[in-house]
Amino acid sequence: MPATPSGAARVRIIRAIIGTSLALTLPLIPAARAATVSITLRWTAPGDNGNVGQAASYELRWSPTPINNVNVLQSARILGLRPPSPAGQRDSMSVTVPVTGAPLYFALRTADATGNWSLVSNNATLPGTTAEMPDSLGRIALARPVPNPARQATTISFTSPRDADARIEVYDTTGRRVRVLVDGRLLRGRHSLRWDLRDEQRGAVPAGVYLVRAQVGGWEGRQRIAVVR
Repeated sequence: MPATPSGAARVRIIRAIIGTSLALTLPLIPAARAATVSITLRWTAPGDNGNVGQAASYELRWSPTPINNVNVLQSARILGLRPPSPAGQRDSMSVTVPVTGAPLYFALRTADATGNWSLVSNNATLPGTTAEMPDSLGRIALARPVPNPARQATTISFTSPRDADARIEVYDTTGRRVRVLVDGRLLRGRHSLRWDLRDEQRGAVPAGVYLVRAQVGGWEGRQRIAVVR
């Protein structure tokens, strides 16, 4: 009997690891020197009806905020999953995600043969890491925005090794300034900005590619954001 939305099987991501050795349950991940990090998510396959049979498909998503049954469709979807194994077998997926100063959350759900989706699994959490770039000021970081592409909002994380004047702005592809996110004195440390994908007049920006430009002291860094609608 196919599962119904109220009785669809829950799935649980039982472990998530970086490479082959570092479990995400550890409290801290050392700072990375690359713009991305590869992780492997592992879980036990549910059935088509509870723990019986074989489900039809998976949907794996990630987000800079916890994923639940209400906001799951607003999270970035990871493509390329293999079909589910028979109930009770172990499945896994290796993915590459942007390095960010904030945690990333991953969740899974599954569908039966008639297209009924399960509830969202528990969230596997990747603690925040930082992509560091050396320059004359020491080490300054500007991580790739997360999520990217973004539909409703995106988080921009950056690090300054010292107090400095900072200006962080968003531009469109024509060079027109869309939004000023920071303009003032930046204290030493890690920071995260949330851009709601709106311009200075609080209007929603159209779909397209945007450029984040950060100027901290005499250093400048840039990252691209794709906005989808």
